[in-house]
Amino acid sequence: MRYFKSIFLALLIAVSLIASVAAHEVGLSAVIRARTASGEANYTAENLPSRARVTAIDVVAVYSTGDPMTGATVEIYAPGESSTPWRTGTLDNQGRYRFTPNSQRGRWTIRVEGSGHSSFMNLVL
Repeated sequence: MRYFKSIFLALLIAVSLIASVAAHEVGLSAVIRARTASGEANYTAENLPSRARVTAIDVVAVYSTGDPMTGATVEIYAPGESSTPWRTGTLDNQGRYRFTPNSQRGRWTIRVEGSGHSSFMNLVL
């Protein structure tokens, strides 16, 4: 009986830990503002035309609860430079951060961290 109590307690602790981690996941998304021959529009990394000129990228970070990740630190890493951030900043009250990348094409990495939570995403431009 004591053995079963120990197993039950271990399972209960494991489920509690998994639930607390899942409740605080961070979701990242990005909208890419770019200019093409037909004008300026919003895109994702998946549908960005190859000849488009990126004019701004809006990053949004929210917790799984839907609350914005207000005040979190943002680090932007340029293509080919994974050790030193190209730019750093702070998410606003809506969990947003806007930046304009240089004309360098490749994989841009965006990392956010705050209140013990972090996430990252890669954008191939």
